[in-house]
Amino acid sequence: MAWIGLHSDARTGDIESTLRRGVLAIGFWGAITLPLIGIPLLAVVPASADVVAIVLGANVVCLLVGQHHNPSNGWLAGSIEHPTVREGAR
Repeated sequence: MAWIGLHSDARTGDIESTLRRGVLAIGFWGAITLPLIGIPLLAVVPASADVVAIVLGANVVCLLVGQHHNPSNGWLAGSIEHPTVREGAR
């Protein structure tokens, strides 16, 4: 009997790629939104040095994780590859 569908290696690669893109996107957008939400929140709510250190540490982690995300390809780094269109090509 012939196997229908993707082989297990291809499925595993697709899952790993999707998870990787998701983690990169969360890190990227977390690095953008955390200061926008965290700074006003820390200004309004009295916070200890520990809370400030945690927020700063979370922002650094988001920066490091999301630095290779490419938002121009769409959410989750674009799951669909678009071919390059050259000038004059149809």
